[in-house]
Amino acid sequence: MLSFNEGATLCFSCFKKRESSAVETKTENIMKSNWGLYLIPFVNSITLISKANKCETFPDGNIYHIYIDMNDEQWSKNKNLGTCSECRKFVNTYYQLEKKESDIFITLKCM
Repeated sequence: MLSFNEGATLCFSCFKKRESSAVETKTENIMKSNWGLYLIPFVNSITLISKANKCETFPDGNIYHIYIDMNDEQWSKNKNLGTCSECRKFVNTYYQLEKKESDIFITLKCM
């Protein structure tokens, strides 16, 4: 499996291939996570600002986590023009790798 750097883009079919070869996948909705923080008066404004910033990075409101090779890859779905990093097709909708982190829990799970 190819390893991508942050900023890499994949078309829908290449993303689904990557997702199917993953150890684990998870889709996190930005707006539904940490809803309890809205109940704390000062923290709720900070939470709203951080979610607004995340919505710029993840325009469809979801963070697509793909766990491959002990890394947590966080992908966003974009509706702009882009070129797939794997098959080199020019597409209107693509997934972009926003963040790649090593995850110790995945390391332990694979052992």
